[in-house]
Amino acid sequence: MLSILLLVVAVVLVWKSRHGDEPATALVDRGSVAASRVGVVLASMLMLSGPALTGTGPNAGGAEARRFGWFIPDVARVHSLNMWAFLFVVMALSVHLARSGAPRPVIRGATNLLAVIIVQGAIGYAQYWLGIPPLLVVAHIAGAVAVVTATVWFHLGLYDTGSEDITSPNDLATVSP
Repeated sequence: MLSILLLVVAVVLVWKSRHGDEPATALVDRGSVAASRVGVVLASMLMLSGPALTGTGPNAGGAEARRFGWFIPDVARVHSLNMWAFLFVVMALSVHLARSGAPRPVIRGATNLLAVIIVQGAIGYAQYWLGIPPLLVVAHIAGAVAVVTATVWFHLGLYDTGSEDITSPNDLATVSP
């Protein structure tokens, strides 16, 4: 969880290095900003329930490692329901942004976030149904990094600081210094 927090700080720092500290103005309506904040909170809850699930399951360290005493299907269900709520909020927000005429970079950021959430959810369900194979656990952790990065980047992208427009972390490679 500490690594995820450090990732959030790193994403914000990269954003600020490209967009500066100028006062930001929202590119979308207040409701969209509020919905994005709800999404950030739900993503944060995922980053808590995911490690709780790992700490309960067989991949929580060596054979002698202490595990949480929770019932794995219940913890998995909480994590899954949290993911579905996050996906629903981002889907609803994406539809609203498209219908309300949000700027193209904002819609592209929402689309990128949706894609990452869907892939991550598919990996999560696959690992659960296949008996939590370690390779899929690694893929799911990498997916968590992608979800956090895309979530923070999307939320920051709802604001304009008057500098260069970068809508995804991949765009960093195409921006001239």
